[in-house]
Amino acid sequence: MASDGLGQRETRVQTAEFDDTQRVVGERYRLLAVIGRGGMSTVYLALDTVLNKQWAAKEIKHVENPAERELIIQSIVTEANMIKRFDHPAIPRIVDIVDDEGTLFVIMDYVEGRTLEDIVAASGPQAEDDVVDWALQLCDALSYLHHRTPPVIYRDMKPSNVMLKPNGLVELIDFGIAREMHEDGADVTAARSDTVQLGTRGFAPPEQYGGGGQTDARSDVYALGATMYALLTAKNPADPPYTILPVRQVVPELSPGIERIVARATQPDPADRYADCAEMAYDLEHYRENDAA
Repeated sequence: MASDGLGQRETRVQTAEFDDTQRVVGERYRLLAVIGRGGMSTVYLALDTVLNKQWAAKEIKHVENPAERELIIQSIVTEANMIKRFDHPAIPRIVDIVDDEGTLFVIMDYVEGRTLEDIVAASGPQAEDDVVDWALQLCDALSYLHHRTPPVIYRDMKPSNVMLKPNGLVELIDFGIAREMHEDGADVTAARSDTVQLGTRGFAPPEQYGGGGQTDARSDVYALGATMYALLTAKNPADPPYTILPVRQVVPELSPGIERIVARATQPDPADRYADCAEMAYDLEHYRENDAA
């Protein structure tokens, strides 16, 4: 089950649809163009007339049913309040939430670029060094989340939730099912129906399905490994044969070192994976040395 959260995955729309009305919301954000559409939202390029700066403005689709609308608003606000506390270069900022005559707008960083899913769809398997570079950046972002107080488990790592910017840096989008774990055993999530079956099949680890266990940092390790598999092979791990194969069975020219990293990260049993993203990042930084050895 995928989330229609606050990320900008809709920005894969290549041609902006210009809005002649130049509507202003929150008395300062002028909506310049539609840059994407999703099932529950429309994303605009917006000009902040106070700061003279461009943002992305995500308009949440109006729902007539009052109870359902309240759930949607609660979900969006919970997600936004979670992200507003983050301070990491790979996580877009949320700067404002505007209720404009009953329509909710979330104002956030405008991320120029393409999702890794779109890049693979356009050009096939990606170069090993590029995938390692992106994975190291994502390890850093996930480690930042895992070491917060309280820790945050992202739970939705996949190529469509990673934006690659023109400068080569990546940003992690859509925190709709992220889980904030508190010491008293309680947790906070923006998902409107937070069952164990969250995430995207093929990228989410086994413990996120069927009550197989509690999610923790190792769940994000698995999803990052599955994401690397998809980037290196251009194969969706949810497609037949419904398993993550050794990557060199799919792309023989890949290195043994990268194959071992993906295999370890995607072990079904969390105890057999990397303990955390820092341990995985160490192997990523030294995979060429391991090959030489």
